[in-house]
Amino acid sequence: MTPRVACLAFALLLATACGRPAPTWHGDVRPVVEGRCAGCHAAGGVAPFPLQDAAAVRAHAEAIVASVEARRMPPWQASEADVTYRENPSLTEAQVALFRQWMEAGMPEGDPTRPGAPLAPVSAGLGRVDLELALPTAYATRRAPDDYRCFPVDWPQSAPTYVTGFDALPGNPAIVHHLAVYLVPPDSAHLPAQWDAEEEGPGYTCYGGPSGGRDSTVPTLLLSAWIPGFAGSTLPDGLGILVPPGSRLVLQVHYNAAQPGAEDLTRVRFQLADAVQTRAVYAPWLKLDWVAGSMPIPAGTSGVLHQVVDDPRDFFKLFAPDFDFPNGFNVHSAMFHMHNLGRHGEALILKPGGERVRLLDIPRWDFHGQREYRFTAPAAFAPGDKVALRCTFDNPGATDVNWGEGTADEMCVVNLLVTPR
Repeated sequence: MTPRVACLAFALLLATACGRPAPTWHGDVRPVVEGRCAGCHAAGGVAPFPLQDAAAVRAHAEAIVASVEARRMPPWQASEADVTYRENPSLTEAQVALFRQWMEAGMPEGDPTRPGAPLAPVSAGLGRVDLELALPTAYATRRAPDDYRCFPVDWPQSAPTYVTGFDALPGNPAIVHHLAVYLVPPDSAHLPAQWDAEEEGPGYTCYGGPSGGRDSTVPTLLLSAWIPGFAGSTLPDGLGILVPPGSRLVLQVHYNAAQPGAEDLTRVRFQLADAVQTRAVYAPWLKLDWVAGSMPIPAGTSGVLHQVVDDPRDFFKLFAPDFDFPNGFNVHSAMFHMHNLGRHGEALILKPGGERVRLLDIPRWDFHGQREYRFTAPAAFAPGDKVALRCTFDNPGATDVNWGEGTADEMCVVNLLVTPR
């Protein structure tokens, strides 16, 4: 327990001793569990046990207290930055201390006719559903415990369309750990179908990105991502991501199942617009030399740092050639990507006068907890600024590792949702 949490817990216990009633399940704990835990800890969900009532929470009370005090739950890897994140499920210090006080008070039930006020939802969901797409056919997992599979899906719109919101509906919530949706432009849209045809059954094996480890320069762009407990979200007002007609989407799904053979038929939902005030794009930032094999992580080393500090605007045009950023750009969100050797990642805007704007700092990277971090207000990149991307790796194994999309390879990428200034 941190000193701050310990002080809060002591203060709550002191308040109880002075006559203030101990917290109860219905009045205090239940709103927090339902608002921040039950989205994943549901019957048939991806979490290892459901938390649907007081009895279930009592049965796991010690593990819950340890997890919330260590800030492992609810999952959220980012530390404090120079931006404020929206859709942040993290508990307040008082909510963290609440679980221990309730446990030490004997976990009283309380009065079910006097429930506590529900917590505000982490995400507001989609305003409407304009398009729903599904995997071509049901997929039965082939590997255990982790199976990474990519599924090409045709984009059905016949005119340029903007995506303004996204959500996913796992067909089997118990095994869908997370998913990402990539946009393949029309001139390369045939390639994912070829990769699919090379493997038996629906989809093809992939891990780091939608090319599945193939030597490909397809300019794929992130379109959106989903994790369990996420109820869908819309982009800030006026923003949209263009999907040209003839494009193809690639749904990259991470399955986690005890045994092969678990079936899934996931669907994805989109909110669309024919026109938007400002076009946005998820622009990847990395060092091009890394892709050519210059990101070595030698065997038996720790704290290996790879970084790039530069103006990324020309690099962005490799993936979005019709975008122009003469006056700089605004950053609306950031999403890190490393593999299993990643330890620490950070992305910053560096100003000429020495000012540092920390966009994202993940001090304890976990590949299984990667997500997009959206800002309540955009961060500005002006001409003369630079974007610093830094990834630190530990390689305790006996084999040297370098850049690649395989499970034994590594990556260092940050996808930035940007708009022109």
